[in-house]
Amino acid sequence: MNAVISRGGGVWISFLAILLIASSTFLFSFGAPAARTGAPGESTCVDGCHVSFPLNSGGGSVTIQAPAEYTPGETFNVTVSVADPDAAAFGFEITAKDASEVHVGSWDVSDDAVQFAGGSTEYVTHHNAPFSSQSFSWIISWTAPGTDVGNITFYATGNGADGGGEFLNDRIYSTSLTISPRGPTAAEETDLPVDFAITSVFPNPFVDRATVVFSLSRAAEVSLDLFDALGRKLSSKKLGVQPPGQHEWMIVGNRLPTGVIFYRLRAGRSVQSGLLILTR
Repeated sequence: MNAVISRGGGVWISFLAILLIASSTFLFSFGAPAARTGAPGESTCVDGCHVSFPLNSGGGSVTIQAPAEYTPGETFNVTVSVADPDAAAFGFEITAKDASEVHVGSWDVSDDAVQFAGGSTEYVTHHNAPFSSQSFSWIISWTAPGTDVGNITFYATGNGADGGGEFLNDRIYSTSLTISPRGPTAAEETDLPVDFAITSVFPNPFVDRATVVFSLSRAAEVSLDLFDALGRKLSSKKLGVQPPGQHEWMIVGNRLPTGVIFYRLRAGRSVQSGLLILTR
């Protein structure tokens, strides 16, 4: 036995190398290893694996589809599509990072077509490289982080493989997509707290008319409520959305009771109040 091994040592070593490569190819057909998305500080599968062609050198592509904005804690679908006119099988890997290159959000791999890459929950890859003509897409559910972390970038690589069961003659593509935190709508914006001040109320006491002068730091929905000395509402007026700057609002006293009148001026969610005296 020793003599056989000695005489055939070169053949035996070659057989082990072939077996190891075949085993690795078999494993990778069931998903890529982690950290191969081309994100900052990461490699792609061109590095040390699919070495036949440079990155993004073929006639295909990998694309990411996702909403342009996210709300903290929101769950939505992210679609990764790989296309190559010369490919017979396809694979991918994707991850999500914030501007500080920290992994953010969480992935749902309950679909049989995807799985975590290399046991890492920060990377998602294909499960069994699907055979298809020219293109293939995967849909993965992703949940945004619970707080606003600023812009988030998805990084993905795609593999357009020739289906030959080895690393050679496969083309690797990479891409990224950045989404932003969703800001308030125009209606929400005007209802947020706003810095404003009542600069004067004149004349006070007044006989028939009084003018309230106020300033806004930014646009806001403005309203004015009047109450009598017992706290009963006398009137409620809406001035609508007012731009930043100084504004005046006239109070007409012909339908108001004589005596003490309390006013409450509201801008967005901020409130200022004061006291007027109406005489006849």
